[in-house]
Amino acid sequence: MKNKLYLLLLLVGLLACSKDSFCDESFCVRINGKRWWPSSGFKTNSLSFTLMDNGNRFWFSAQNGSTSLLVSVRDTTRGIQVREYELGEHFNAGYYTEDTNKDFRTDHTHTGSLSITSIDRYKRTIAGTFRFKAHNATTGEVAEISKGSFNATYYEF
Repeated sequence: MKNKLYLLLLLVGLLACSKDSFCDESFCVRINGKRWWPSSGFKTNSLSFTLMDNGNRFWFSAQNGSTSLLVSVRDTTRGIQVREYELGEHFNAGYYTEDTNKDFRTDHTHTGSLSITSIDRYKRTIAGTFRFKAHNATTGEVAEISKGSFNATYYEF
C-alpha cells in the first residue's frame, strides 16, 4: 500500500508540471512556439549578459549551433534600471538568426519588449522577461520570440 501511495504521489507531481515549467532555469525562451535552449560547443560560451557604457547599455546573446538570439537596450538618460523597454529599431532591438543566411530583427512594425525585473549592481545579477516579433527583410517571414526569461550574472565593461 505504501508503494502504491508513493507512485500515486509521484505520478500526480509529474502530471502537475506544465509544458512551460522548463522556465525554472536561468534562461528560457520559445521560438515560433517551440522551446529553445542555448548550447555551447567546445570552449565557447553560449549565453552572455553584458552591462556596459557606465550602465547605459545592456545586451544579452544566446547561441545554439547556427541559431542565435540577441537583445539590446540603451538608456543614456537614466541608465539601465528596473523597467520595461520597447524593442523596435536602432539601439533597442531584438535579433534572431536561424542560420547564417536567415536574419530576423525587430523594426517599426515588428516590435516587442524587454522587462528588467531586478538588477543588483553589487552582485552583478540581472533578471527579466522578453518577447518580440522579428522580420526577415529578404523573405518576409516573421519569427516570434515569446515567453523569454532570464536570471543571470552579467559582465560589466
